[in-house]
Amino acid sequence: MHWVITDFFPFKICLIVIALLSAHQKSIAQNGNQHCLYYFGSFPSLEKIKFSFGTGLHYVPNDEWKRLELRTTHDIPITTQLKFGFGQRSLFTHESGMFSHYELRPFQKITFNHNIGWRSKFTHRLMLEERVFFQIGTKNTFHGRIRYRLESNINITNTEKFYIRPMSEIFYSFAHKNNKYWSRWKNTFAFGTYLQNNIILDFRFENVYDSDELILTTNRPIKGFRLQMLQRF
Repeated sequence: MHWVITDFFPFKICLIVIALLSAHQKSIAQNGNQHCLYYFGSFPSLEKIKFSFGTGLHYVPNDEWKRLELRTTHDIPITTQLKFGFGQRSLFTHESGMFSHYELRPFQKITFNHNIGWRSKFTHRLMLEERVFFQIGTKNTFHGRIRYRLESNINITNTEKFYIRPMSEIFYSFAHKNNKYWSRWKNTFAFGTYLQNNIILDFRFENVYDSDELILTTNRPIKGFRLQMLQRF
């Protein structure tokens, strides 16, 4: 089934997303926060192995700080509910009119899914990141981070066309000069819709509590909107 302009409700959702981003742009900038735009593509690379790639832009309205992210991931199913994955993120940060630093972030992850009825699915994700920072004029640094995320995907229509997706994730840093500590806690509420069978539009509000101890990082405190699209090939 093809999505056309006569399917007016998804079209209204897109307009609402654009209006909210525009309406909150000034207030978000005043609080020193940021918006995010992402695109992900996903397709099978080998038998039962899924490869995905993505690009994202983090930006602060009316500010020179911007971050470009390039991501690749391989997901390997172990059972119908359990998957192992690995990949990398490359993050390029532009600040004060110049390229400020680059972060290479290889990662490994395990995800476990279980359903509650036909409407709800819970996902547990445990991820290990190795973060290498390259900054002009300073010594390169490294530290690791463990992340645990719990999320729920809940269908809100009988046709499974629309869903809500609350998420909560904690971050624990190690191998850093300040030793070990909880570095951030991220809470997200997402609303999504299937524009076509293979295209998903996801609109999120994100709120991150950051530790002040972590220095030389491409992460910044976030309280803003994220709009992303996933296309399956």
